[in-house]
Amino acid sequence: MSFSAFRWAMDQHCGSASAKLVLVALADLTRRGRASAYASASKLSAMTELDRKTVLAALHRLQELRGRLRRVRHP
Repeated sequence: MSFSAFRWAMDQHCGSASAKLVLVALADLTRRGRASAYASASKLSAMTELDRKTVLAALHRLQELRGRLRRVRHP
């Protein structure tokens, strides 16, 4: 985990506990020196113990909040 990514995630206002938890989980997946993390909704669901639909809603919320994250689809 990148501590700076974790600290950044903790400092963000996400509007809901589930969105914050998903953001912190994504921060946990970042590598030092990088500003990206890749995880499926299923992986985030397993990490956070949130329902997959809740994770998807949290990701959508985070995308809407001034670009907290950007979704990239892999082929």
